[in-house]
Amino acid sequence: MNRRPNPFEDIEAAVEARIRENPRGFSLDEDMVEAMRLAGVDAREIDEIVGRPDVRLAVAGERALTLDASERAARLARIVGLAQKVFVSSEKAFLWLRAPHGQLAGVSPISYVGSESGARFVESTLIRIDHGIAA
Repeated sequence: MNRRPNPFEDIEAAVEARIRENPRGFSLDEDMVEAMRLAGVDAREIDEIVGRPDVRLAVAGERALTLDASERAARLARIVGLAQKVFVSSEKAFLWLRAPHGQLAGVSPISYVGSESGARFVESTLIRIDHGIAA
């Protein structure tokens, strides 16, 4: 089976490179935010998860994202990338991430990604789906 390219693998690799350069204070810039937008993440989702003021300043080129905002952006990229691996297509991944689910208290999985604990919950749900275990 031919696997479609997953742009979030490139984003995750870039994040890892930044962390290796400066593990205590890595920061992402507008290129990462733009790459996520081009790969299908809505600007509203980025604003809500990463933080609107941080994103606006980064996009304006005034400064890179703060460490906290960079970590939230990296988390978002990690979860979307995993969803794309599990569902094999970007369209199916975003459909699943954005749709309210009964097993998630009627909330969309992407709504959980704002916190590390929420992202881990979504990640474990995706792994169960990938392994054919009832989510």
